Amino acid sequence: MATPRELLARFSERNFLFYAFGAYFRERLRGRDPLPILPEFEGKSEYLKDYAKWQALRSRLLRKDELRMKRLFRANSEPVVAKGPFAGTRFAGCEEEFYVSMMLGYYEPELHPFIEAAVSRGYSNVINIGCAAGYYAVGLARRLPSATIHAFDINERARSACQRLARQNGVEDRVRIQGQFHGPEFEELATEDTLVLCDIEGGEYDVLDPTKHPALLKADAIVELHGFLVANVAEAVTARFETSHTITRVREGDHPMPDLPPWLMALGGVERFVACHTSGQRWGGMPWAVMIAGHDVDEREP
Repeated sequence: MATPRELLARFSERNFLFYAFGAYFRERLRGRDPLPILPEFEGKSEYLKDYAKWQALRSRLLRKDELRMKRLFRANSEPVVAKGPFAGTRFAGCEEEFYVSMMLGYYEPELHPFIEAAVSRGYSNVINIGCAAGYYAVGLARRLPSATIHAFDINERARSACQRLARQNGVEDRVRIQGQFHGPEFEELATEDTLVLCDIEGGEYDVLDPTKHPALLKADAIVELHGFLVANVAEAVTARFETSHTITRVREGDHPMPDLPPWLMALGGVERFVACHTSGQRWGGMPWAVMIAGHDVDEREP
């Protein structure tokens, strides 16, 4: 049974104004979280500096709620993705690298129908560039039991997490984890039965170029386009494939809350937003391009 203090907290969190006052007094009593040290390098654009400042601010404002949501999920649920295309994926020991929306199965819901379509095509080869902790790499390995997943990431901690995730889901023999992806690997790995899944923070502008890497012309691709980091990257990348692929542009948008577990429904709106909405972790809306062999362009609103 909830204590009076817990009941008061839940009541307060349902009202955004009360929640804001609570956060203010919490900071006055405990002090602010220090802003993370962000990398500086010569030539960083003013826009990118603004993005870095926003990321630091978001980290300070939402970090407590994100950590609390993870603790609550672990206390109330098994360490298994609950719903979505990767339902059943076990992530015990990788919670720090996972968003709560991943655990709930509500991560990037705009892509869910395209992931299901990819599974139905039965690819035997997946190149996941920017695999992070392995949510997509291991999820696709589970859904495509005959496929080899080539997972790349420049972050050593991410690669270790991906390896742990693959091991505990019994797919470590088919998830081949490597470091930085440079581009020439396409000629070795890409076939007509290949899906390229790319999320590399603007690096898609350089990597996804079929004039440099012709093997891309025979592969399908799902790519996250980081226009806030590289100007006009969406137009530049999709233009390179418009004569060889059917291109569906998908935009991130607001969504109704999914069917949530009771423990999450009992909390406030801010916490439900942190748990379910990837946009709470973004700089504006995020677009993707889904590129399949063909010649038409389809614009899909969320």
